Amino acid sequence: MTEIRDQMDPAEFAAIEPSGHGRWSQAELLVATLNDRVAELTWLYSSVHAPKGVKPKRPKPIPRPGVGAQRRIQPLEERLAAVDERTRKVAELMRAGKPVPPELL
Repeated sequence: MTEIRDQMDPAEFAAIEPSGHGRWSQAELLVATLNDRVAELTWLYSSVHAPKGVKPKRPKPIPRPGVGAQRRIQPLEERLAAVDERTRKVAELMRAGKPVPPELL
């Protein structure tokens, strides 16, 4: 299947209904996924064994054709800080005897 797609010219390929995989075969997608996972495990190992204060950069996944950019996942520390801030605001409002808006709950 990949060989057939590779032999098509770009206009001919664009006319075909996209399946979301672009010119990559399932095997190529699996190899890219394996590469991403190994890079993540290497990063995790490096993060755990890095000297104090050193924070290795998280690896970026291999871009796949036909797959849009993934949204950024907010780090746990940021999510916890947001929850702490909301909790502080709710406690403040409750102590003052004011109503708590639904968006804070």
